[in-house]
Amino acid sequence: MSRKISWILFNFLVLTGLHHAAAQPGMPSPVYPGGETVLAANAPVSFYWSYGSPQAQQFELEVSADANFGQSVYAIAGLSNSRHQWSAGAPSGIYYWRVRGILQGNNGPWSQVRSFTLFDPQTLPGLQLWLKGDTGMVLQGNKITQWNDLSPNHFTLSQTDTAKQFRINSGFGGIPFAQAFGNQIFEFPQFPWSNANTGFVVGRRTGGLPYGCFFSAPNFTFDCHTNICIVTNNQSGIATVGFWNVDSLSVLSLRRMPGSSTAYKNSLLSTPPSTTPLDPLVPGPLRIGNRFDGITNLTGMFGEMIICNTALSDSLRMLTESYLMNRFDGEVSLPADTIITNSFCPLNIPLPKNVFNAQWQNGSTATQITVSQSGIISFTGFDRFGRTVTDSMEVVFPAISHFSQNTICKDSLLSWSPMQQTGFSFLWNTGETNDTLTISQSGSYFADITDASGCVKRTDTLIIEADYLSYNANLGNDTTLCRGNPLRLTPVSVPGALYLWNTGATTETIAADSTTTYIVQATSPNACQIR
Repeated sequence: MSRKISWILFNFLVLTGLHHAAAQPGMPSPVYPGGETVLAANAPVSFYWSYGSPQAQQFELEVSADANFGQSVYAIAGLSNSRHQWSAGAPSGIYYWRVRGILQGNNGPWSQVRSFTLFDPQTLPGLQLWLKGDTGMVLQGNKITQWNDLSPNHFTLSQTDTAKQFRINSGFGGIPFAQAFGNQIFEFPQFPWSNANTGFVVGRRTGGLPYGCFFSAPNFTFDCHTNICIVTNNQSGIATVGFWNVDSLSVLSLRRMPGSSTAYKNSLLSTPPSTTPLDPLVPGPLRIGNRFDGITNLTGMFGEMIICNTALSDSLRMLTESYLMNRFDGEVSLPADTIITNSFCPLNIPLPKNVFNAQWQNGSTATQITVSQSGIISFTGFDRFGRTVTDSMEVVFPAISHFSQNTICKDSLLSWSPMQQTGFSFLWNTGETNDTLTISQSGSYFADITDASGCVKRTDTLIIEADYLSYNANLGNDTTLCRGNPLRLTPVSVPGALYLWNTGATTETIAADSTTTYIVQATSPNACQIR
């Protein structure tokens, strides 16, 4: 019996490119300030965070006086990068903040909540003197003729003897310091001392004799040597309460309390408390820069001094120390997350200036790192007060897109557009210079992409293979078969291929049992079809 069998090859077109569906931005990660950060109240507060993924186009920041954000004190949206400064700040207290991204008008999820503390030394119990290097100084040339106290007493410290006037020094953290060279002094005749007192100084020695006095009373001295700080007592001798080296900038704390005096450097206890009895201390003179016996004048400088006529609790002491360390060292951070849209040129990222003995995430200890590809950059080091500091930033270079399609169907085309951004030139290994390559056959393809500065980035190599089924299978010419003979695509069999015959069969092989036209549609595992 004669049977007519026919086949038709169907062209299947595959176009592959970039397709971006609208999506919510990822959750950003708050970085600074954190839970242990203590900052000045009623002063600017800087915030920064890392981008989430997908990256947001804008951000919204919210600050609240409670962790549930029922008492919002500051909110701002439409921020274009991952940094913001709240210029007004807020009064003393604990505050909470969070941030979320905005992408194509869609709000992303809120970040985790972080807290920070704002602190005003005016709230310290027994505050009797507060001198700030950036507030209240009256200058004549480079000499300090007057320094106005910020405590509730509003004392005015003055010095008319030009030889004894402190000099102004550029200091640290942008805050001026008062510099002494062994003969500078401020004196106040009647200071409200009590039997227990707590003092804080941000200062350092700068040479001269191996000791120096920051402030003193007739039988109480905040006296810092090369390696020692002491409380003096006229009748009982000297009670040593701390061993320090103050040749570098330090936050020094001394708590004079009869039977239990303590000394701290950068919030670390120097030695066990002194149990030496101390004579009572009553209101009387205060000297700054000179001890009353005249033998330990200061050769050094200080940028802030706080004296309370009470023994502060450890919690208040640590709060004050944290405030001072953050004030004079500030945030130690890398630049904001950086998204580069028009260049492949390497980016040099320096360490923050107040970081010491730092190490980058790749183990380098250089003062800067060179980045040439997208990723997270981080470091760990120490600030000038010896605290461990770490920070990270994300660098994003222009994205080069690749697609997973690695086969081509017969008589079809693939389209590869590596970049969406404009301003780049292309040179394909085929010699073409268009920003899009049209692929019609198997082979290996890549492009060198050059930015306006001449920096070049090469794409990955895309290897395209021909789909075996669509290029090789067919039913053959019209022919005559005996009834029941098998009919199938030849000369190949492709595992995983799908078949649909015009008889309704879905098997790879059918039996020819009548004179007719047999048609099969076959789909390869690569989604190529023949019919």
